[in-house]
This record gives sequence, structure tokens and C-alpha cells, in this order.
Amino acid sequence: MKTERKTPPPIICTNDRFVVLYANLDKSIPHRPATVHLYVAGKELGWMPHVAIAEDAATGMFSLYVCDRKWKPIGIGGGCATLEEAAARADKLYPGVSTLWIEASFTDEDVERFREEQFGKHRCVICRKRPDEVLSDVTFKSVHDGWICSNCG
Repeated sequence: MKTERKTPPPIICTNDRFVVLYANLDKSIPHRPATVHLYVAGKELGWMPHVAIAEDAATGMFSLYVCDRKWKPIGIGGGCATLEEAAARADKLYPGVSTLWIEASFTDEDVERFREEQFGKHRCVICRKRPDEVLSDVTFKSVHDGWICSNCG
């Protein structure tokens, strides 16, 4: 896996998952949909220009993200116990991608800044926690002066 540092993609955050590896694809990297099936709205996903592997902070599981030109996730394949397993899945779908991986190397400050940008506006007015800082069964509701979590309200 490559370790060179290039401008990383936007941090992908879905269910507290953050990019570990990413690759920019070109047409020299083929797409082999028969080996890994990713469907979006019932239709098998075709060739896309970007792929990323993200780790779930809570479980340590890895997911493969297939992204459009703006790094918007179009297809997600999860459930990989190791980074190597996710990378192998990506290489089955896009043979040769293993030579293109770039380590995202986000710092803790990068991650915290991203979380604040994404969730800071919904911070509980009582406990001051953001939605990403509480358990998944905690809900937030709008109140006259901001948001309140179900732990406090």
C-alpha cells in the first residue's frame, strides 16, 4: 500500500466512519462487477472514479466506499473485519487499485474539526454534547434556543 501524502478526499463520515485509505481511479483500472456486487436503488453500480476504505470508530470494522467525482459515496460495502479484507474486496471490484492506495492520515485535530463542522450546530444546550458524542439511541429535538438531547430532556 502506498504511503505518499496527497490532498485527501473530504472526510467521509457516516455512522462515525472515517477514511483510512483512498484511491483516485482512471480508466486503466477496470471494473469487475461480477466479483463484488454493489447495488444502488436496485441497479448494479458501475465504474466510479474514487474509492475509499473507512473505519468505524466504535466497532473497528471497515467499509468500502465507491464515490463519484465529488467524493460523494454512491455505494458502500461494509462488514470487513480488517483493513486487508476491505482492500481485497476493493481489488476484486477494481483490479489494480491496490497499487493506488493513499493513506489518508487524518490527525485527531482534522477529525475533531470535521465533527464540529458536521454536528456542532446540534449540540445539546444542557450537556453541550454533539450527536456524535452520545449513544445511538439518544435523540435530539429542536427547542426554542437550540437542541436538546433525550438524556437531558
